[in-house]
Amino acid sequence: MVDKKGKNRTLEKEKIKSSKAPLQKSRHSHQDIRKDNSERDKASKPLSLEKELATAKEQLLRSLAEAENVRKRSEKQITDAHKYGVSGMARDFLGVSENLRMALTVISPEDKKRDEKLKNLAIGLDMILKDFKTTFERHGIKDIDPKIGEVFDYTKHQAMGEVETEDVEKGKIAQVLSIGYTIHDRLLKPAMVNVATKKPSIKS
Repeated sequence: MVDKKGKNRTLEKEKIKSSKAPLQKSRHSHQDIRKDNSERDKASKPLSLEKELATAKEQLLRSLAEAENVRKRSEKQITDAHKYGVSGMARDFLGVSENLRMALTVISPEDKKRDEKLKNLAIGLDMILKDFKTTFERHGIKDIDPKIGEVFDYTKHQAMGEVETEDVEKGKIAQVLSIGYTIHDRLLKPAMVNVATKKPSIKS
C-alpha cells in the first residue's frame, strides 16, 4: 500500500516537472527574442545618430549660407544708398544747371563785347556752372558730353531726331541738344542728340 502511494507521488512529481518544462522553454524563447531586439536596437542607434547629425549639419550649412546672403544684400543696399541716395535731388539740380547752361549760350561773344553788363552776367553764370560741376563730381556725378561725329551709344545717348547732312557719317551724332550725366556707374540722364542721315540724292 505504501509502495502504491509512493509511486503515485512520483508520477505526480514527474507530471509537474513535465508541465513546467514548456513554461521554462517559453520563458527562454521570450528572453532570446528580447535580447535579439535589444541587439538590433543597439546596432541601429549609431546609424540613426549619423543620419540626425548629417541632417543637422545640412540645416546648419543652409542657415549659414542664408545668413551670408542676407549680410551681402544688406551691405549692397547700404552701399547703394550711399552712392545713389542723392539721385532724385541730383536730377532736380541738373535741370537748374541745364537752364543756366542754355542762358549762357544765348549770350554771344559779340554781345559780351558790346554790353559790359551782359559780359559780367556771362562770367557769373559760368562761375555758377563750375560750382555745380564741382559739387556734382564730389557726389560721383559726371558729364556725358558727346562730340559731333561721335558714334551714337544707346546706353548713354538719346536720339531726338535725324539731321540730313553730308558732313557727318550716317548714324553718328550730328547735333548735341543737351549733355547727359552719370552717377557712379549708373545713367542719371542721357545726352540728347540728333543723329546724322544722308541727304536724299536728287535725280536729274
